[in-house]
Amino acid sequence: MATEETVSTIAKALGESDEIPLGQIAGVVRVLGEELSLKLLEETREIETKGGMMLPDNSRKRSIGGVFFFLARQKLSQDDKLAIFRQPKPAKPASAPATDSTRFPRRRVIDVTPARPSPQRASRPGFLPATICPSSAWRLRSRCASASSRRSVALRRLNALIAAIRAFCASVEELVATATWRSCTS
Repeated sequence: MATEETVSTIAKALGESDEIPLGQIAGVVRVLGEELSLKLLEETREIETKGGMMLPDNSRKRSIGGVFFFLARQKLSQDDKLAIFRQPKPAKPASAPATDSTRFPRRRVIDVTPARPSPQRASRPGFLPATICPSSAWRLRSRCASASSRRSVALRRLNALIAAIRAFCASVEELVATATWRSCTS
C-alpha cells in the first residue's frame, strides 16, 4: 500500500479532513512507516471499542483522532514530535510606525499649585498637606466645573482623591500619636 493511500485510509478512519491533521497523519506515516501507523490505527479502534480514552483532567473522552495522535506521540522521538505537531509560526510583518488609532490616547494633566488659603473660606476639618490646601482644591474643582462635558467625571475623581488624601493623613496622624504615646510609656 502506498503512503498516500495509507494516509487517506487513516484519515477516513479517524474522520479527519482538515489540512493540519492530514499533514500530521502524513508526518506520522512518514516517520513511523506504513505498517506501524496501521497498527496504531488498529490499537486506536480497540481503545474506542473498549470505551475510549479520557483526557488527563477527566473532563471528557478524547476523539478518535486524539487517541491516534496520543499513541503516535508515545512512539515518536522528541525531535519528530516537534517537527510533526508544532505548527510553524507565521512570519511577523515589518513593524510599521504606530498610527493614531493604535496609540494610547493622550490624557490631560492638571497641575495643582498650592495657594494661600483665602480669608473668606474657612478651612475644612482634617489635615491637608501644604501642597493640596483647601483653597487650591476649591480652585481645581472650579476649573473642572468649567469643562461641562467632563464635569461630573472630573469632580468624582477629584473628590475621591481628596478623600483618599484625607484618609491617608488621618492614618499618619494616628501613627504619630501612637508613636508619641509609646515613646512616653517606654
